[in-house]
This record gives sequence, structure tokens and C-alpha cells, in this order.
Amino acid sequence: MFTVEITADAKAALETKLHTLGLAKPGIMIGREGARADVSRSKDGGTVWNVERPASPWRFDLGSFEAYPDAECQLVNGIRVYLALIPREGERGVVIRLNNGEPTIESLGT
Repeated sequence: MFTVEITADAKAALETKLHTLGLAKPGIMIGREGARADVSRSKDGGTVWNVERPASPWRFDLGSFEAYPDAECQLVNGIRVYLALIPREGERGVVIRLNNGEPTIESLGT
């Protein structure tokens, strides 16, 4: 089962951000962050790829979830969470914790 954990300090920071947004049905959406690539041509006509891979494969976004049925969301430490992903085999889940004063997301491991 895919587990979502939110530490107490990250919960406080997220609640502050969500309150500031003034959303009707606030929550967070968890998804995957893929690599980003850009291609260009060198002076001699060759292909030059620039690929940036994120430090973490996870991302989360703050939003309002009034269009989502409650059954599709889960409450984690009192915060509405929507998983915008299909868990892969062996994935345990994610944890949102405070890092340098900002909520960050990381894997619970495989």
C-alpha cells in the first residue's frame, strides 16, 4: 500500500500556505516529477541534448479540490491529499517534511 506521511512541522507550514490561498476545499496533489529535456543544434549541425533530472522523482502542488469526490482524496494529519499517480510495484510511499523552512517531498523507499 502506498503511504503518505506529513511531519508535524511540514503540516504547520502547509496549513499556513493553504490558509493564505483562501481555497474552498484546500489540499495537496502528489505526482511524479519527470526529467526535462531540451534539444538544440551545434554550430556543425549536430544534436545537443540538455537533460535535467530532478533530485526527487516526486512533486506536490497546492490546490482546491471541490471538483474531486471525497472518496478520491485521503486525509493525512488533517490535510486533504490527492494521489495523481498509480503506485508502482515496490513503492512504499512518500513523506513530506520541512527542509530549510520549506515543505519538501521524498520517497519512503522501495
